[in-house]
Order: sequence, then structure tokens, then C-alpha cells
Amino acid sequence: MEALHDAANILRKGLGRPSDEGWPINLLLEIGIVCTVKEAESIEENLLYVMDSLKERDKQILILRYKEGKTYEEMSEIIGVCHQRTQEIEHRILRNLSRPERIDVICNGKESVNSYLKHKDEFVDSLSQLKSDIQTIREQIEEKPTTSNDTEATGTSIYEKPISYLGLSVRAYNCLKRSGLQTIKDLGDMTREKLLYTRNLGPRTVEEIINKAREFGFEIK
Repeated sequence: MEALHDAANILRKGLGRPSDEGWPINLLLEIGIVCTVKEAESIEENLLYVMDSLKERDKQILILRYKEGKTYEEMSEIIGVCHQRTQEIEHRILRNLSRPERIDVICNGKESVNSYLKHKDEFVDSLSQLKSDIQTIREQIEEKPTTSNDTEATGTSIYEKPISYLGLSVRAYNCLKRSGLQTIKDLGDMTREKLLYTRNLGPRTVEEIINKAREFGFEIK
């Protein structure tokens, strides 16, 4: 009996007929999702949701083939292409439908899309911040920190130097730049209280700035 059943399956495939499994499990099995009939019914809505993202003709072909049980000959007459072309189109659609991100949505629902979008936004924000930090570090590297010898040799007052000369952390440097402080003189005119009221500057960062200023010979009161 098993041999007869296998022979029947081979004959059915040769004629271009879909398997005995009904909708939607037949399509799920084709794209590599192995499940029971009950499990297939529970994720049918997810499958239809993903199918809605396909081209209209691609969706129509899947419906004709797997839901209505049409043969390739019947499908070719409906969509207006030859038998071989119909098979090629179906194989392309199945490859497209079996992409990992689509399988994830079919198995786990629309919330997986929301989770993906959320993590994508977080990644974009992190990348933007990283680019900003890299630019800041480049500026600090390009502007070599001053020394007392440098100041004496050039005759330039330390107060005329940009704040990047202090070698502050990226956070401290960015906060000062965004608040409009460009030179060490600008910083020297600040007080501890004013720094604490500067946007995004917390007590720990303020202490870092005050200690760094002290290293360069001036006090922030």
C-alpha cells in the first residue's frame, strides 16, 4: 500500500497537482514550516498578512495553487503564461515567501515586525551617536593638547585655546560645545553653578571639568 501511495504522489506531482494536504498547511510545508493542521490554522492569519505584502499576481498564484488546488495547466490559462513559466514564477514566489524575516512573521505574528522596527530605530540612534562621538574624538586628536612650553613658545595664552585642548571626555566636550562654549576663556568665565545648569551636564561631569581646568592652572569657582 505504501508503494502505491508513493506512486500516486509521484504521478500527482508529474501532473502538476498540489499535495493532499489542505490549505494552509500545504503552503506552509512548501516554505519549510513543519506543523500540525491545528498549528497551521492558528497561524493562517499571519500567513495571509505576509502574502498581502507580495505582488498581486504572486498572491493570486499562491491562492490558485494552494487554496483552490489548481493544476499548472489551469493556472497558466488564468494568468496567461505557459505551463513552464507558471512553474518558474511559483518557485520564485516560494523562495521569496521563505525568506527568514517572513518566516519569522508567519510563525510569531505581527509583533515580530514591531520588534524589528523598534530595534532598527535603536540601532540607527546608536549609530548616529557613535558617528558624533567619532567626530568629536577626531577633533580632539587633531588639536594637540597644550603644554606650558607650547604656550611660552607661541606666546599664545591658554585662554585663547579651544576647549578640546583640555582633553575632556566625549560627553563633557559635547555638552560644552552645544552650550556655545568654544574656548578655554569661555569656560573660565563659567562657575560651578552655571555648569550644573548646563543641559545634560550632571554633577560628575561638572567635577571632571573643574578638575581638568585645575590641571591647566585655572579655577572654576
